Amino acid sequence: MPTPKDYNITEFHFNKEQIRILSPERYDPLTVLENDTYSFTVKAWDNDNNKYVLLKKVFNPLSSAYDSKKIYREIALASKVRHKNFRCSDVLQDLKILYTSFALNL
Repeated sequence: MPTPKDYNITEFHFNKEQIRILSPERYDPLTVLENDTYSFTVKAWDNDNNKYVLLKKVFNPLSSAYDSKKIYREIALASKVRHKNFRCSDVLQDLKILYTSFALNL
């Protein structure tokens, strides 16, 4: 699979699984924090803002109406949260890949 311009592919091994994340160049993925049945979450460094962020990759976000609604609700709720340590900053999507990135102060 060719890498889109201005994106990087990073590979991780987590719980005996190989995980590949496609992320914009501004992010340096550091470690996988969580892996569940429909997504995984990665701690990354945002080079533009000099902050840690969480990148979340959802597998097959449009595979069913149920999953699509669940993901939409999560993004809608995250975009409404108002807290100094939490900010829904980017949503990048196409038919196969969905990422959300959140500011994270550690």
